[in-house]
Amino acid sequence: MAHIIAYYDFSNIDYKKYLISINEILQSKVEEKTKIVRLNSQERINFTQRGLELHKHDEENICAFCGNEITIKTIEELETYFSADEVK
Repeated sequence: MAHIIAYYDFSNIDYKKYLISINEILQSKVEEKTKIVRLNSQERINFTQRGLELHKHDEENICAFCGNEITIKTIEELETYFSADEVK
């Protein structure tokens, strides 16, 4: 059986604390762990991210775009770059 609340007193809530927390979140940035010099534009980043998605489970490790071999080191480097798990 659901419990219905007829009245709740919001007068003792510290809204300033929540405002400060929200502003801190809005001002934070997610930054990549690894800097890759060749990814110097958003177009290249988007292209690379899509390529990584396409080739991630490809056992041949051959780039569909250029035909070159994709090394495990390159895959790991790009996965680290796109993980972006550090917020500053």
